[in-house]
Amino acid sequence: MPEHTAPELLYLESKWSSLISYGLTVRALQDFLPVGTTVNASTVRRDTLQVARRLDAELGPEPIFPLAGCPDACSSLPAAPPPITVGLDGGYLRSWDNKNTHFVAIVGESVPTDGPAKRFGFVLGHDPKPGRHLAAVLDSQGLRHEQELVFLSDGEESLRQLQCCLRPHSQHLIDWFHLSMRLTGVGQFLKGLAHLDVERAADLQDALQHTRWNLWHGKVKRAYHWLRLIEGRMWHFARSYAKFSALARAVHGFLHYLWRNGGLVPNYARRRRAGQAISTAFVESLVNSLLSKRFAKKQSMQWTPVGAHLLLQTRTRILNGDLVHNFRHWYPAFSVEDQSSRDTLLAA
Repeated sequence: MPEHTAPELLYLESKWSSLISYGLTVRALQDFLPVGTTVNASTVRRDTLQVARRLDAELGPEPIFPLAGCPDACSSLPAAPPPITVGLDGGYLRSWDNKNTHFVAIVGESVPTDGPAKRFGFVLGHDPKPGRHLAAVLDSQGLRHEQELVFLSDGEESLRQLQCCLRPHSQHLIDWFHLSMRLTGVGQFLKGLAHLDVERAADLQDALQHTRWNLWHGKVKRAYHWLRLIEGRMWHFARSYAKFSALARAVHGFLHYLWRNGGLVPNYARRRRAGQAISTAFVESLVNSLLSKRFAKKQSMQWTPVGAHLLLQTRTRILNGDLVHNFRHWYPAFSVEDQSSRDTLLAA
């Protein structure tokens, strides 16, 4: 064996430390295996990150996604399979180097119409080749050359730029959840106008409903028109409404959001009827299960970007059920049976 540690022990260390802290991993190993006192948190951390570096190195270079085939050849190609939906979101982790700052970790989930979903993650700014993480997941899901990708995100600028880097020639959409939340925020401020002027407040609420309806049906220009109408009429309450400054910030922020992301708003009603994804709710839960439960929630932990990035590589493969296959590829005589499941990680 080229290493000083048995592959079976390396696998258990990587698996358990991806689910729980390094210290708890040591306690679990000492309870179930005759490892002695020489195995400590530093040893487990070193072995886990060594496995993660190997996984990261095997991803290869940054992929080059080709353009779609020329129109003349499209008639001879077989029918394209249904698109794969990719959701992206980010989470903040406390920095070890500067305790008062945070850095961003990006997590994503690729959901085909048939077959299991796969997850990936990396630290934004640390990995200069983020596209290879998505490419590896798509390759394992059998992505075809003519198959389309649909990216769903909240429209945050760094995520938009990242999507274009990961797969430029794809469909990029804003999810309905974040649009709806912005509409709800404006609506809450408008409700406070009813005790000042019932009729004018009702007109503004009606304009907001028109904005929602038009956005739901992908009519961005008409929605923008109704939102500008709200902006013009709300100044009647500038001196009488105590929360007018907050209302103005919400309306102006929404106008800027639509102006910047209007081209990414689809016809949500049509997508909903076709059974297609319109929300990144599945990615919101992924942020919780992949980042919060191990990196942030209920623990005051700080991370270096490289440490968080490497641990994400083992944690995503545990969630995908791929880590055991990596070990069997590295060590043909590997004898540990994988009994982990998705529920194991969610309950950790």
